[in-house]
Amino acid sequence: MNLIRNILLACLLVQALPFFAQECKLTVAIYVTDSASDIPLAYSTIYIDEIEFGMVTDSIGYASLNNQCPGPLHIEIGHLGCSTQSYFIQLISDTILRFKLEHHSELLDEIVVHGHQDEGSTEVSSTITFNEISSNSNKNIADVLNAVPGVRSLKNGGISKPIIHGLFGNRVALVNNGLVQSGQQWGNDHAPEIDPFSADHIAVIKGAGAMEYGTNAVGGVVLVDSDIIGDDPHLSGQLNYLYETNGRGHTINGALQESNNTLSWRWTGTFKRKGDSSTPEYLLNNTGLREINSSIHMEQNWNQRHSSTLNYALFTTKLGVLRGSQIGNLTDLEQAIIRDEPFYTSDTFSYSIDAPNQNVTHHLLKLQHDYFLSDQKAIILKYGGQLNQRDEFDVRRGGRSDTPALSLNQYQHFGSIVYNQEFKGNAILKSGLQVTFTDNANNPGTGILPLIPRYEQWVPAFFTSWQNQRNKWTYEMGVRYELRYLDVTNITQTLPRELEFISHKFENIASSIG
Repeated sequence: MNLIRNILLACLLVQALPFFAQECKLTVAIYVTDSASDIPLAYSTIYIDEIEFGMVTDSIGYASLNNQCPGPLHIEIGHLGCSTQSYFIQLISDTILRFKLEHHSELLDEIVVHGHQDEGSTEVSSTITFNEISSNSNKNIADVLNAVPGVRSLKNGGISKPIIHGLFGNRVALVNNGLVQSGQQWGNDHAPEIDPFSADHIAVIKGAGAMEYGTNAVGGVVLVDSDIIGDDPHLSGQLNYLYETNGRGHTINGALQESNNTLSWRWTGTFKRKGDSSTPEYLLNNTGLREINSSIHMEQNWNQRHSSTLNYALFTTKLGVLRGSQIGNLTDLEQAIIRDEPFYTSDTFSYSIDAPNQNVTHHLLKLQHDYFLSDQKAIILKYGGQLNQRDEFDVRRGGRSDTPALSLNQYQHFGSIVYNQEFKGNAILKSGLQVTFTDNANNPGTGILPLIPRYEQWVPAFFTSWQNQRNKWTYEMGVRYELRYLDVTNITQTLPRELEFISHKFENIASSIG
């Protein structure tokens, strides 16, 4: 028995010998540079999850990690003005790693025209990071943007929309993962249908370099974008929970992502529930909120020249509106002004949402394929489809409060082909053709004449821009030409009711230099 025991023990020791003999003498050299200019990024932060160790690059963007064991490494790289990027490597031998970070101020394909230029260069006014978004994930996107200097929000109860340079609505473009958000923007109580938690960063940007988002956004641009999924093959994610005392609101956010050779994907989801808001003296009845959002982002690198991405986002919300804020005539307005306490308040808290309220659903789908002719040239094909469904309910007589007083469906299809080329000296040329089709339709059965007529709009457009960065200066110029074909079907206000068909054609040329 002793002989057998000794033999088994010897076998176990032989099998374990490679582990005991493993030498942790590997070296990892790390270089961090700017993706646009290849300039070394001094004082970049580096953190290694496995060993819980952090360090900073030197003045030439270099750092080294010594005496490492073979195995997996999860590395996080960050720099001022860049979003933190996560990478995964399987360390086998001495390795040299070169990381390229993208400054948000260098997002040259995401620069949009402002009404005027405060400074002579393309730049990001301010960027909200993912950590800031996560800590405020119970708020809507307009309230999150309040942290940016110069940005305010127009509030109507629990509904908010951003104001930039005193302009809002159609005069402020919200670019959701490369697509201008489509929806009903003509009302002060129409909030953007975007879940901020689905973004990795939100930027308020200005500049005159690119005209690809149209000429309406003279107030400014809000860029809501996701970063490229890293190469970490492990399933990872996060879960957030937030509670609000005012309204007893609950918010749950979740995210999962994984990367592999076949497909890289990221999923995010949000659930919100909030009841009646309160003041120190009374409760504001029917001011609750229910919201369910979900998004999926997928990436596929077919080879060195071809890559594809798919984005789908679903936004659904039901918003209660304080009945006392609904004004039907001047007498109601005068009474509302002089009253110390609004109509329809209560001492009883409730999560229920009755009329008046809004039910809104928004679908967004984007397909993009990038074809790299070379390291400096690329052709980008993009299709975007959006469906915005809005039902608004008022307190109506005859038991018709469950019938919407306004019911709209807006369909939009967008297609583009864009050519990008980078030149020596940090110069970028970008040219593209676009076409946008919008169908805004009223759903029958409301019993009320439509407030917004049925219309169809075609917008073919061409744009080109040139940008060149030298030292601390950025020079840029751009031009855009677009046609608008608008066909309107309207019901006359006079009796007898008749259908009238109206067609318009508009031409617009915009240019900018700075």
